[in-house]
Amino acid sequence: MLTDTHKERLIELILEEDPEIFVVDIHLKRGKKNVLSIKIDTDEGISLKTCTTVSRRINKWLEAEEPLGDNTFSLEVSSPGVGFPLKLARQYPKNVGRILRVTTNDGETHQGKLLEVNEKRIQIDTSIQTLKGRKKKNTPKKKVNKLEASPYMNLELAEIAEAKVVLD
Repeated sequence: MLTDTHKERLIELILEEDPEIFVVDIHLKRGKKNVLSIKIDTDEGISLKTCTTVSRRINKWLEAEEPLGDNTFSLEVSSPGVGFPLKLARQYPKNVGRILRVTTNDGETHQGKLLEVNEKRIQIDTSIQTLKGRKKKNTPKKKVNKLEASPYMNLELAEIAEAKVVLD
């Protein structure tokens, strides 16, 4: 079992390797094949070389300390990837200009181009959508007062249950 203490130690090992790295997710999946998956990133993106270096460092610790017992498992250290949800506020700035699909805590889903990010909120332009690889403008079926139909939506980070980058 992967305890909070083990996770803290894994984070320490990663930060010792490079303090610019941040951990997005640590997950131990048990089943036919046990997998310890660690998603790491930096503000500029993560390289394969960095993932390999971090993986080797963690693997040495796992072999020496055996925090998971003598169970056989695979270690995967990688970037979160485009399909992985944005979990940390720190991940949003490098995605400015990309299309996001955002689900709020109340279950509403919004999609639009990420325009702006600060420490508390994001702003998306919901008039820009993706449709089979092409961008199109959404036009309302009824004429609506422009003041009421602003395509810009501000969402508090605390309101966001999940946000994912949508590939064009």
